[in-house]
Amino acid sequence: MKNQWGWQGFTTHDHARSEMMTLFVALVYNWWSLFTRLSNPNKRAEAITTRPLLLHAIGRKTNHSSQSTVTLTSLHAEATKIQVAVKAVAGFLR
Repeated sequence: MKNQWGWQGFTTHDHARSEMMTLFVALVYNWWSLFTRLSNPNKRAEAITTRPLLLHAIGRKTNHSSQSTVTLTSLHAEATKIQVAVKAVAGFLR
């Protein structure tokens, strides 16, 4: 976790700032773990492999009739695999 989430070398003498950054990084780690677990419930994946896979997309938000739609376009070579994963998360969130 230290190397993949930016915890290496972060030190300060101000305890409040150190604690705030630690809590922030832990929150991001927990949300990412939940997202990847929802995208593939059968496998626990490391951040070093899932971030390049799931973050290679361009998103566009459109509004029509008070309904918002997010459209993702993936430029990754494994776009079909990513599409299945994102559909699994979207199905859970519905």
